[in-house]
Amino acid sequence: MSRFLKEYHLHALVGLTVITVLAISLRISADDRSSILHAAIALLLCLAVVTLFLMLRQETKVRRGLEEQLENRALTDDLTGLPNRRAAREAYEREWKQAVRTWSPISVLYVDADFFKGYNDAYGHAEADDLLRIIASTVKSQMRRPRDVAARYGGEEFIGILPDTDLAGAMAVAERIRESVMERSVVHELSSFGVATVSIGVASVVPSRGSRSEALLQAADGALARAKEAGRNLVRCEDEVESPSEAELAPART
Repeated sequence: MSRFLKEYHLHALVGLTVITVLAISLRISADDRSSILHAAIALLLCLAVVTLFLMLRQETKVRRGLEEQLENRALTDDLTGLPNRRAAREAYEREWKQAVRTWSPISVLYVDADFFKGYNDAYGHAEADDLLRIIASTVKSQMRRPRDVAARYGGEEFIGILPDTDLAGAMAVAERIRESVMERSVVHELSSFGVATVSIGVASVVPSRGSRSEALLQAADGALARAKEAGRNLVRCEDEVESPSEAELAPART
């Protein structure tokens, strides 16, 4: 072997394992060395399992965060940043059930930009988008309680959901929105008012068990139609909300 190594200029390194060296220095028996080896392997396996667990937990946390972001995007209107129609409907159904359970009033506002098509044609899509953002921020600014909801319902229409609010309170909120939009003084030469305005339909009810949630939305939509027919830049309310169970109306206060 020595001649072979010299002939081919090779070097042989001979060593002992760490455990063997420790065993010799500490005069540990073969059985004890085997036990130490098994313990070391077990420790390494435990460390591997813990590391794998931490990696999986971090991956789950990241995936959950991404899922929440996607869900939020699915419920948010990209243009205005408000909840979209889907989110509004979910919030409305939730608050309607709560109103039924507690026999409390719930009110809805339909807010629609006046002469919006003409504004879009005259000033372009970019300016029209800016106008929608202004209306969105104005509606949102009047939703002052934690459970109040302002959402973009579609096109130039927005919805306000006001739990625990009677007709008088809802009319006051609607009037503040109408005035605030007009005070922004966004020039609209095709409007008879000279500036951008909104029309708002309001409806309120104290729902009872079995009453239709759609009835309140239809009432607010009807009130909005009357506001537009009466000349726009107006707030109108629905005095009666029909439902199969004849839900009691929230009383109007003067």
